[in-house]
Amino acid sequence: MRSNNSTIKLSSSSMKSASEVSNVHFLPCKIQHNGEAKVDEYFQCSIKGEPDGKQQVSFRGRILQGETMNVPEGYYGYVLTEDRKPVTDEEDRSFKVSNKFSKFTYWNLEDTPSLNDKIKKAMQWVNISSAIHGRVEVDTDSENNTPDTIR
Repeated sequence: MRSNNSTIKLSSSSMKSASEVSNVHFLPCKIQHNGEAKVDEYFQCSIKGEPDGKQQVSFRGRILQGETMNVPEGYYGYVLTEDRKPVTDEEDRSFKVSNKFSKFTYWNLEDTPSLNDKIKKAMQWVNISSAIHGRVEVDTDSENNTPDTIR
């Protein structure tokens, strides 16, 4: 097994100058295109909204079911672009932020979005992680502070 010693670099100046976009879609497929697309013209116009907030669309003849989610409070999602693809796995990779977003629509192939979707679990982990690793305030003035009462 080979070890990969490459470094991933992210331009911090591009993070500061990134413009916010409101129409980000996470599709359950690989599209052989990186870059801008006429989403409003060819994709967004055919989305059917359901009363429960779920969405449905046909993409290249396949039914996609989706839901719009907010990025956890205090965070942004970033769209990254790579200027040059590396030739080998050992080469360093360099990315720039092209856009940022605070909400996105994720799509499942034919399945209704649910709490068991990996993307939903990932977004929930941010809040769970904050609760696990966050600061705990202890009232040091209280006479009743015992190991059983401090949680």
